[in-house]
Amino acid sequence: MSNDKYGAYIKQLDAALMTARQDADCIHTALDASAPSKGALQGSLAALVFLGGAKVAHIVAAGGRAMAPNVELMVLEMSIATAMVVGCSSLVCFTDSMVAMADLVDPTPHSGQGSSLAACMTLWRWFLGDQHCILHLWHVPSKEEWKIHHEAHKTVKAAQIPLCPGCRVSSDFVWAAKESGYWRECTRNSLTLLSGAGISSN
Repeated sequence: MSNDKYGAYIKQLDAALMTARQDADCIHTALDASAPSKGALQGSLAALVFLGGAKVAHIVAAGGRAMAPNVELMVLEMSIATAMVVGCSSLVCFTDSMVAMADLVDPTPHSGQGSSLAACMTLWRWFLGDQHCILHLWHVPSKEEWKIHHEAHKTVKAAQIPLCPGCRVSSDFVWAAKESGYWRECTRNSLTLLSGAGISSN
């Protein structure tokens, strides 16, 4: 994307936020997630939910051992569920995960399918209740450090939630761990064969 088009897109984000704040029946949310792949921390998620100019919910929660798109999907679904509890006819979500946006209404088998199915059911009930309800999903590039999304980003980075017994684990995380272990074993076996053949790996 060229600098001109990029700047124009940021202006669209600004306009979408302003419009949401001026609509008394519109909820807008900013959300982000963190998914450490190593160490003693689990994934964490944060969602800031606003009605007009007022913050009505500040959510910080554990995401378990999961890949980033899985945790992003969790927080997107959670923010939508929270908005439905508060009540609105228009919902605007700002997220930096295009994968989560695509998976949100995908009911087919995939990692994080539970979050997708929950979101589909919530949105189905919402749209069924009022055919004029509308959902807007906006992608926010993280590097822009844009307004309320950057606030959500700082919130989730500060969470630092430690691993605990029985925390949830996504299938993507399991497969990534298996793949990593497989390649480590292949490398170890290859080095053993090279050493046995009198070939140095240095």
